[in-house]
Amino acid sequence: MSKGGDDQPQGAPRPARCDAGSLLAVAGALLAVPQAATAQTAPHPAGTDDPPSDRKAEPAHASIPEPAFAKDAPAPAEPAGYSDRLISDGKLAPDTSRSDEPAHNRSGRIRSIVAELGGTLISPRTRINGVTSSGSDQVQREIGLSLSGRYQTDNWGMLGIDGELWRGTAGRSGTNSSRRLQGTLALSDRRLALGRGWLADTTLGTLSAPVLTLMSQQPRFYTPSLPLLGGGVVLNRYRALTPSDADENPKPVSTVNLAIGQPGLFGGLRLGNFTGLGGLAISAGAQSELSGRLTAAFQGIAVENTRDPYGVVFGTGDGTTAVPRVTSRGGIASLAWRAPGWRLQANAIVSSVRSTGGSASFIASSGLAAGAWIDGSHRSGRTTQTAGFYYFAPDLAWGNAAVINNVWGGYYRYSTSSQRWRWTGTIDAVRSVNRRGTDGALATADVRRQLTFTTDVGVNAALRASQGRVTAQALGYVDFSTRFGTTRAEAGWSHVPTYDLYRVAWNQTWSLPPSLPAGARLTTQIAFDHRRESELVATTTASAGSAHSHSNAVSIGVNAGANPFAGVGFDASVVYSTSATALSSSVYGPVDAGGGVLSMLSTQSGRTLTANVTASARLSSKWTAIASFISTRSNTLNRYGLTDPSQSPIGTLPGDYDSRQKTSFRLVAGYLTLRYSMSAGSAHQTNGLRHYPFSGTGELVGRVFLDANGNHRRDPGEKGAADILVYMDGLYAVRTDENGYYRFDSVAEGPHRITLNADALPLPWSIAAPEGAGTQGTYLKTVDVGVRRTTELDIAAERE
Repeated sequence: MSKGGDDQPQGAPRPARCDAGSLLAVAGALLAVPQAATAQTAPHPAGTDDPPSDRKAEPAHASIPEPAFAKDAPAPAEPAGYSDRLISDGKLAPDTSRSDEPAHNRSGRIRSIVAELGGTLISPRTRINGVTSSGSDQVQREIGLSLSGRYQTDNWGMLGIDGELWRGTAGRSGTNSSRRLQGTLALSDRRLALGRGWLADTTLGTLSAPVLTLMSQQPRFYTPSLPLLGGGVVLNRYRALTPSDADENPKPVSTVNLAIGQPGLFGGLRLGNFTGLGGLAISAGAQSELSGRLTAAFQGIAVENTRDPYGVVFGTGDGTTAVPRVTSRGGIASLAWRAPGWRLQANAIVSSVRSTGGSASFIASSGLAAGAWIDGSHRSGRTTQTAGFYYFAPDLAWGNAAVINNVWGGYYRYSTSSQRWRWTGTIDAVRSVNRRGTDGALATADVRRQLTFTTDVGVNAALRASQGRVTAQALGYVDFSTRFGTTRAEAGWSHVPTYDLYRVAWNQTWSLPPSLPAGARLTTQIAFDHRRESELVATTTASAGSAHSHSNAVSIGVNAGANPFAGVGFDASVVYSTSATALSSSVYGPVDAGGGVLSMLSTQSGRTLTANVTASARLSSKWTAIASFISTRSNTLNRYGLTDPSQSPIGTLPGDYDSRQKTSFRLVAGYLTLRYSMSAGSAHQTNGLRHYPFSGTGELVGRVFLDANGNHRRDPGEKGAADILVYMDGLYAVRTDENGYYRFDSVAEGPHRITLNADALPLPWSIAAPEGAGTQGTYLKTVDVGVRRTTELDIAAERE
């Protein structure tokens, strides 16, 4: 019997020894396997049996014998063959971009031009309760050319031209409807550097009078922008940059604006036009940061003897009554304070209107009026609270435009959100100043919850009390995504004193199969309304009874589009409704129905079919043809950019429902356009450190010379020093020519540090420091470069 376990039967496998030698042998074998496999699969040169001469040498441990169990191990599996892996399983839409499109030309200055040759047929039909609208019901036929071009100059801003030349029938009361050539033209210059952080934007021709930033940030008040034929300028000053500035969208700290010209009306759906109203208008304003937290602004306007724009658009009487003429003055002052998380703004407005011409003005009665309002907001994390109070006297106006008036009240809005929740609530309360207008309150709420990454639900509601009546509305919806696309299902209810309306709707954006043409898209929308009326009627026996009736309506909308060929696309939408009334969601409440068919039909009345078709084809990289057809019906009280002088701050009231039902605008229009577009160039580069967000440039020139008489002035006959390196701001360098001249082009305005490398100076000359002759310090000089100016700096070298 042997010792140490040698008495095992013959043929039985011996267990591996767990001593240091065995472990070393195993490790060596494992390390040798990959390299051996590599050596076996490496290809040999053709016609030889030897491996390539550059083959790596085997490691020393590759010769260590394998242990017994390693020889019995199965051969490694063959690697799997290569297979393509496609994004989205190969279901992506094919690329329909044109292969013949040239690369963007980046040479030269930025420049672009867009020219359009188009034809238009517009046939409107207007019906306004209590207003004769014959002046706006004229068929317009137009054919014309529009041009828009931009060119970035080196140092004179961005030059622009916008013009339109057309021929056809005008379509407004009080204008010449003969077929004559008409047009508009506007010349502009944007961001013209004036120096010290000031930039100028100027316009000559047709323009909108500029409005200060504080005037356009009003939750409950809108400052109209007056259309003019004349000229305007806006001056903006920007604060100098500091090393800590990282604002990619800097805002001006001071603004001054001025506009003067003839007031008018902008019009046209495709080819714009300008209808002058006569008279003269001047608008001027200024805004400035008084401190880091306080900003003040004032905007004034004066209009002299101009026609009432509402009278021009809607006509007056039977056409024989003269349009009233308006003279007005007005001013708005604002003071805003802000701090981290807080903002507060106080405003005051005053206007004086005088109307002449026999008939009453649509804008306001003659006299003096004033108003004031204050708005504040506080933000903490994801929660924002906004509140305000306002008072606007009757007959308040701005220039020749109507603004909110004859009302006082307040509002409060609360909004917060979390990772999955969003809550919003608003309360408005208004009262009429002279007791002959609107009194009421409105409360809205909106709650949204995200259940999963693809599903969220929400509810919004509105409650209104006005003129002794109460109306309510609620809408619930769920948004979710499936393999069929994205879906919104919604159900709503609204109540007014005369009826209740119940609605269910389904909006679907479909995921289409890749076998369809590239860019294929389809959205369908359907809504069912059930209306239950309950109206108190008087009987012939002087007794009162309640009469009930029911009606149903279906609204269907389809929007489809595709790009079947490279550069060819179309979009079409069709909306059909059997409803004989306007939808209450638009008439009685501000609740958004999701932007679907309910919103599309919010101003429809009667059994309607609304269609819109647009097709485009890219004929080349620069030419495009576009055709479209529109047939629609909508409200007219906001046409031509005019505000509704009777609109309540809480929307249309139940008492206005019958008037709105008798107000409609029918429009059939067709457009055909041939467009040419081109853009090229790259941004102009400046040299030197910028000191303002937007700065102009100048030139820095000079000469390094040998100052023979030591007076530090370059005199005739003194030679220049060649090959001297002149540095600006330590980043930009030029070398002097054989006469010692150097030049820096396109230098950003402001101070710049100039230093030298004078190793190429001949002996025994050295650069004289700016402090005086004989100073053996390093040359350093700060020069101030002005906009569009050439700054000279001569540098003297003195004999040692």
